[in-house]
Amino acid sequence: MAVVNICGFETLKIGSATGTTKEEVYRRFGNASNTGIETFTKRTGDGSLAVTGTGSGAVIIRGIDSNGYDAFFALSTIYVRFYVLFNTLPSSISEERSIFFLNQTGMDAAGTADGLTLSVFNTSSTVRRLRLSRGFGGIIATGSTTNLTTGTWYRIEIKAECSDTGAYEVKVNGVSEFSGTGDLRNDSYAATWESIGVGSNGLFDTSVSMDCNFDDITINDSEYPGPGAIIRLNPDADGYTTDWGAGAGSATGDYTDLDEVSASGALGKDDDTTYVRTVTNTHKEAVSLESCSSKGISGAIRAAKMFAYVRDESQTTAWSIGVYYGDSSTSAFTTAADNVDANYYPKFYLFTTTNLGSALTTTLLDTYQPVVQHAQSQSRGLRCTAMGMMVDFDSSGSSSSSTTNTKAHTGRAVIRKTLSQTQTGKAFLIKVLTSSETGRARIIATLTSSITAKTSVLNQNRQTINGIANIITAITYTTTTAGRSRIQNLLTYSFQGVGRIQYSTTTTILGLSSLVKSQFAHPISDESTGLWSETPLYAKIDEVNPDDSDYIYSTLNPTNDTCEVRLNSITAPNDKTRHKLKYRFKKSGSNSIDFKIQLYDNTTLIKETTHSNISTEWVDGVITLTEGEANTISDYGNLRVKLVANTP
Repeated sequence: MAVVNICGFETLKIGSATGTTKEEVYRRFGNASNTGIETFTKRTGDGSLAVTGTGSGAVIIRGIDSNGYDAFFALSTIYVRFYVLFNTLPSSISEERSIFFLNQTGMDAAGTADGLTLSVFNTSSTVRRLRLSRGFGGIIATGSTTNLTTGTWYRIEIKAECSDTGAYEVKVNGVSEFSGTGDLRNDSYAATWESIGVGSNGLFDTSVSMDCNFDDITINDSEYPGPGAIIRLNPDADGYTTDWGAGAGSATGDYTDLDEVSASGALGKDDDTTYVRTVTNTHKEAVSLESCSSKGISGAIRAAKMFAYVRDESQTTAWSIGVYYGDSSTSAFTTAADNVDANYYPKFYLFTTTNLGSALTTTLLDTYQPVVQHAQSQSRGLRCTAMGMMVDFDSSGSSSSSTTNTKAHTGRAVIRKTLSQTQTGKAFLIKVLTSSETGRARIIATLTSSITAKTSVLNQNRQTINGIANIITAITYTTTTAGRSRIQNLLTYSFQGVGRIQYSTTTTILGLSSLVKSQFAHPISDESTGLWSETPLYAKIDEVNPDDSDYIYSTLNPTNDTCEVRLNSITAPNDKTRHKLKYRFKKSGSNSIDFKIQLYDNTTLIKETTHSNISTEWVDGVITLTEGEANTISDYGNLRVKLVANTP
């Protein structure tokens, strides 16, 4: 198996529309305002690609060249896996919207994106299925059986030979939807694929609006990637070599100048705010990374990709990126090459079993360190502002005991492992969790109503307290499986937002105060109502199960309409890594409305986020506190949520 590239949008960056600003994601295609990185909706890791609006809007993803830069590949056969979450879908019969496409060699230079295209087609008012077409004309396959719905992360895989009689297949969640042979090639271009497009290439109904998120993409040249997740490991200590020194404004000159990209929700790198630098040829700078277990990485490792952001100071200066594997005497580097200009651009070093000669394991990855090297004989300055590593892995074969306190992707593995202990338990729970929204709500209500209820239900499928903890942790905190995604939507009590903004319920989940007890804080009183209605506000947004017909709302075309509600008191939790504020919101009317939500400890702001130009459809939001932010909470009996609606 040869992995060509992986992308989980973990650098939180997209290249410019022309591709001149190099990033992991090569460039935007079509309407640039229709694509962006989201950090509050994602399947795994720190970010996902959001595609919204009408008309074209996509990103182009390529491979990696020998210099470590993003570059076109040339594959006669390609296998791609991506995950997609539909927030809205084509609503009228016969409406169609593309979600993925392949570009033949030469198409990007020609400014076109009319290669093989996968789209969502509305066959009736409630049925939306996949369809495969030649972007340059003609439907190839329409036999998809999966009815796509909102609120579920789907794993979609596609195989395509770039030929007039090319073999193709499309899978959803590992099951073949359609396959065969056909004319997949536009004869005006070379018979190889050069890049993939994620989003809409605008070849179908340009007036059709659709809102979706993409995550965890893997490109392979020989076989299906299969299930997986892509997580970023960040610097947590100095590495084997630390030749580079502190830059201006950097007091330490160590790994802390290179870990800004770890701030979930931040822009990703702080450029010249903190950095390390050198002017000396062969100087190397390495960092040690977070352990795999600390980020929930387990099971089969498919590939890993080192990255570093470096820029020249005044003259073009060659540098390379590589990896120390094992110790400082064993390393591999890309070919040295100059930066394009004096901006921070990333280089990548992709390694797999193929190019390192041995199977990748979490044990090995824990010894690997990214390293950058000055490679210019003249004394010329280089600055490095961020480093890290992305890992593509499949945790489905790992044990639950090793993944109890993991992030979203590992929660999925824990649930699967635990539910598969008995066929009876597995069949029953899976049926309940996938049968209906009502069924999911009842399961959650049972599991969270009391410790006794949790023990009773969970012991049917797990015979140890550790097993109970694993399931509770996974179901309460994970966001990646279809079951959990929908469960979270049910627990995400709603802000219903407006041209006028509406807000229907909120809940705050605050860690684990004991092994199996999750705590939930709900609104219990109004601190201030401002111009929001209907009072009392808290009584409209305090339900355990969200009710979208019961909500509060701002004035029409609001001007910083503000209200504040107090949450019920809870015990200060020992675990400060699982604090989440969840909500639902939308607007009424066509005017642009911004919605800001803030979490306060009395009068101290803990965290806030702003959603710009919010949708007229319900949107689930979540604010996840870092451990440091959670530690600033001093009084769990005085937590408050403030809502601000504004017409920009």
